[in-house]
Amino acid sequence: MPIARKLATTTGILIILFSLPASGQWLCEQPTNLTTNCGFDAGIADWVQEGGDSFTHAADGNYAPGSFEVASQSIMGWDTSISQCINLAGGASVLGGGYWVSILSGPVESCSLSVSEFLASDCITYSANAYESITSFPDTWNWVGRTFTLDPATSSVSIRVSCFSSTGDFVERLDDIYLGAGQSEMIFGAGFEHGNTARWSATVP
Repeated sequence: MPIARKLATTTGILIILFSLPASGQWLCEQPTNLTTNCGFDAGIADWVQEGGDSFTHAADGNYAPGSFEVASQSIMGWDTSISQCINLAGGASVLGGGYWVSILSGPVESCSLSVSEFLASDCITYSANAYESITSFPDTWNWVGRTFTLDPATSSVSIRVSCFSSTGDFVERLDDIYLGAGQSEMIFGAGFEHGNTARWSATVP
């Protein structure tokens, strides 16, 4: 291939890459996201506060200002949990889900994402549950995510974001929660913007 053609091709690729918005924020706000108030830009409405001593809106965020700050509650250990019920109009067979979490203080053993399935709308008549968790937090913001395969009879789902410790209080921030189609963030979960290169090899296979 002539040098001029190679340069033109490379330039085109660079333009495409740098014209894309930050992937986490893009994933949160795209139309396929079934959650509401996914990025907590202005507040923490639309999420059920299930476990925690305090629930507040923080100005700091992952890709953009705004996040959900939760302090743990001591009940058989220390935990936090928020959730949202989503009606599946027309049904769905596969959903991608995930969120970003930052641990501000205290010992956290794991943070998890779970999706519970229900046979009726408004999260009535439980049928199944699947979850994903992480136990290491190398970055300021860490991604928790997975793909969920649903039963065809599922009419609604509850997405739950939780963290747990068995040894003491902690404070976390949550941001960019996603559940829907389009799973690019699940593939490239370790972003270079946070200095994490652990999932990338420095050698050619």
